[in-house]
Amino acid sequence: MKRPECRKEDDPMVDLIENDSEIILEKVEEEQMAGGSDDSDDERNGLFDLSFSDPARSAAHTRKETREYKVDSLSDSEAWRLELERVLPQLKVVVKTDPRDWRAHLEQMRSLRTNIDTATDETDSQLAKLQSDISYVMEKIESREKHLNNDLKDLIAQYKQILIEHNQVTGHIRQAEQEKTEHEHELSKITNELENVKIQMEQRGNSMTDGSPLINIKKAIFRIKEELCEMDIKIGVMEHSLNSEIVRQGSQYAELDSLVMAAH
Repeated sequence: MKRPECRKEDDPMVDLIENDSEIILEKVEEEQMAGGSDDSDDERNGLFDLSFSDPARSAAHTRKETREYKVDSLSDSEAWRLELERVLPQLKVVVKTDPRDWRAHLEQMRSLRTNIDTATDETDSQLAKLQSDISYVMEKIESREKHLNNDLKDLIAQYKQILIEHNQVTGHIRQAEQEKTEHEHELSKITNELENVKIQMEQRGNSMTDGSPLINIKKAIFRIKEELCEMDIKIGVMEHSLNSEIVRQGSQYAELDSLVMAAH
């Protein structure tokens, strides 16, 4: 009996493995678990990681496992296909995606890139429309500005001239206010001096109408006269005393002279 020829393009198992799908042989897994192969990470996660396996090596191993089946009784490719369909359910297993697998990240990156491109296209169209609207509005504003500048040119010149005159008048007003403040200070000073003069004049007027100063003067003159009289009396007494002393001394001198003459 002729052995069946296995064509590579007609082998669904080989195609499934070579397309990087998430498939593993249950028989291989059972043999590895029975053989004592232990992976701490796989036991904790309850998964069998296929990200490290090489597709070519897996395909060769699968072919080797497939050849172990008894296919001598198969006569043609149809029998081979039937045998393959019979054992195919034993070769399928669904494995959870490992977040450390670069293929999952690559697919995620592709999805995000597609979303970004889509959003970028929509945003670019909206921004282009917004730019067009802004440009149109800016052109209208510039046109209106030119129109207003042309129409209001004379008024703007008049406004500038009036503004210059207003600034000049404002400067004169400020200067006048400063002078006014200085004059107010001078007026306040003169007013204070005038008040002082008025007070002095009132005091002098009161003293002139009042007779108390004259009375005081008369009293002073009377006291002076009394003092003069007392001085005159004292002078007379002193003259009398002096004359008496002179007379006494003269009599004494006369007696001495007579005694002297009598002695001779």
